[in-house]
Amino acid sequence: MRRDPSSLGMILARLRYDRRMTQDQVVASINSAGCYMTRQILVNIETGRGTVKHTYLEAFLGVYKIEANHLFPPERIKNRPRVL
Repeated sequence: MRRDPSSLGMILARLRYDRRMTQDQVVASINSAGCYMTRQILVNIETGRGTVKHTYLEAFLGVYKIEANHLFPPERIKNRPRVL
């Protein structure tokens, strides 16, 4: 099964890779910020098998030093189904 490169998990994996961080380093940073995470949780998020809690999102923003709109590119929002 091919993963969507604009999926949240793939975006997070790319951010980690671009910053030359290991999964263990990201997990340690998130835990030191006060949010519990294991390497398996991170793996599941990056591969699209896990749920991304709002507390994880806040932690990722801090670890990667980005704003929330960086996680939701315009092409992903544009193709999102509309809820009536």
